[in-house]
Amino acid sequence: MGVKNKKLTVLTDSKYEICTLNLFYSMEKFFVYILYSKLFNRVYIGQTNNLEKRIHLHNSGHVPSTKPYLPWQKIYHEELPSRIEAVLSEKTWKKSHKRRLIKELIKNIEIT
Repeated sequence: MGVKNKKLTVLTDSKYEICTLNLFYSMEKFFVYILYSKLFNRVYIGQTNNLEKRIHLHNSGHVPSTKPYLPWQKIYHEELPSRIEAVLSEKTWKKSHKRRLIKELIKNIEIT
């Protein structure tokens, strides 16, 4: 399993600061996922390196923040090459401008 070092420059919206992070890429995959509880009309956005296991943990009541809203259905996921990219993508999905797209995903689930 090879690992390579890569630098990523990130511009922050609020202060226009540039910070450089050393990223170590491995063969491991990371995922950002969106879960939907139809019963409670709730959305949960998270990231993990083991998507199937994490969704199972959510639906078996092992995650305190999602336990009260069982059951959960995966409505979206994306695969990313590093944890930092997954965290950045998760933060983007949690911003208000992405909420419209999440509502569309939910609408498509309810139609099918």
